[in-house]
Amino acid sequence: MSDGERLSRRDLAIQRTVLAAERTLLAWTRTSLALVAFGFTIYKFLQYL
Repeated sequence: MSDGERLSRRDLAIQRTVLAAERTLLAWTRTSLALVAFGFTIYKFLQYL
Protein backbone atom coordinates (compact mmCIF):
# COMPACT_ATOMS: atom_id res chain seq x y z
CA MET A 1 0.00 0.00 0.00
CA SER A 2 1.51 3.30 -1.00
CA ASP A 3 1.33 6.51 0.99
CA GLY A 4 -1.39 7.85 -1.33
CA GLU A 5 -3.66 4.85 -0.68
CA ARG A 6 -3.50 5.04 3.10
CA LEU A 7 -6.51 6.39 4.90
CA SER A 8 -6.02 9.08 7.48
CA ARG A 9 -7.03 8.61 11.10
CA ARG A 10 -9.85 11.09 10.52
CA ASP A 11 -11.23 9.11 7.57
CA LEU A 12 -11.06 5.88 9.55
CA ALA A 13 -12.86 7.53 12.48
CA ILE A 14 -15.61 8.74 10.16
CA GLN A 15 -16.02 5.28 8.64
CA ARG A 16 -16.11 3.70 12.10
CA THR A 17 -18.80 6.17 13.22
CA VAL A 18 -20.91 5.56 10.12
CA LEU A 19 -20.70 1.80 10.57
CA ALA A 20 -21.65 2.11 14.25
CA ALA A 21 -24.68 4.23 13.33
CA GLU A 22 -25.69 1.68 10.70
CA ARG A 23 -25.41 -1.18 13.22
CA THR A 24 -27.57 0.78 15.66
CA LEU A 25 -30.22 1.44 13.02
CA LEU A 26 -30.28 -2.22 12.03
CA ALA A 27 -30.61 -3.28 15.67
CA TRP A 28 -33.56 -0.93 16.20
CA THR A 29 -35.17 -2.20 12.99
CA ARG A 30 -34.71 -5.82 14.07
CA THR A 31 -36.20 -5.06 17.48
CA SER A 32 -39.20 -3.23 16.06
CA LEU A 33 -39.94 -6.04 13.61
CA ALA A 34 -39.75 -8.57 16.44
CA LEU A 35 -42.18 -6.51 18.52
CA VAL A 36 -44.61 -6.22 15.61
CA ALA A 37 -44.44 -9.96 15.00
CA PHE A 38 -44.96 -10.65 18.71
CA GLY A 39 -47.96 -8.31 18.81
CA PHE A 40 -49.47 -9.97 15.76
CA THR A 41 -48.97 -13.40 17.35
CA ILE A 42 -50.64 -12.33 20.60
CA TYR A 43 -53.53 -10.78 18.66
CA LYS A 44 -54.08 -13.98 16.68
CA PHE A 45 -53.77 -16.11 19.82
CA LEU A 46 -56.37 -14.02 21.67
CA GLN A 47 -58.81 -14.38 18.78
CA TYR A 48 -58.97 -18.12 19.43
CA LEU A 49 -59.87 -17.73 23.11
